[in-house]
Amino acid sequence: MKRAVILLQRKLTMTKEVWRAPNTRRTFSVLDAGPLLMQAWRECGERIQDRSLVVAKLTTDGLALEGAPAVLEGPTKSRGGIFAVEWQAAGAVVRLDPKLCLQAVGSPAREQKRFGLQAAWSPVHVIINGRSVYTSGVLYSIADYYFCLAEGEPPGALPPLQSHNLQADLH
Repeated sequence: MKRAVILLQRKLTMTKEVWRAPNTRRTFSVLDAGPLLMQAWRECGERIQDRSLVVAKLTTDGLALEGAPAVLEGPTKSRGGIFAVEWQAAGAVVRLDPKLCLQAVGSPAREQKRFGLQAAWSPVHVIINGRSVYTSGVLYSIADYYFCLAEGEPPGALPPLQSHNLQADLH
């Protein structure tokens, strides 16, 4: 039976002026990602090998996939978004990778976080933000990720989402 970790990601980057404006929304609303996770699984179909990582971008509003999902094959380890995925006999262990977090959203630095051995079709949500300084100015980013271990045929509905808010207080 083929298994894959499906990872959906969306990101918004803005200038310091926009970030500090009083009416700027500095977070994303949590989505009902179940249908989008199942859509990414179905769209990849035959391209998925056992122990794959499927990465799909979401539109900023989170209503649809943006383009075709990518299928990354890794016999034991893969990386996508801000995560490192390690395959074991019983399934996949997903970890927040501090270096990937810095690349994706900037500072502050995050500690490694283990999301554990994933049960099939149990979705997880992680939201993170950060600040990057460039010679041209400061950019602020918000990113959120939805992932689950896909195995076999998806159920009619997914169980409730586990959500992890890792946003920092950025001034």
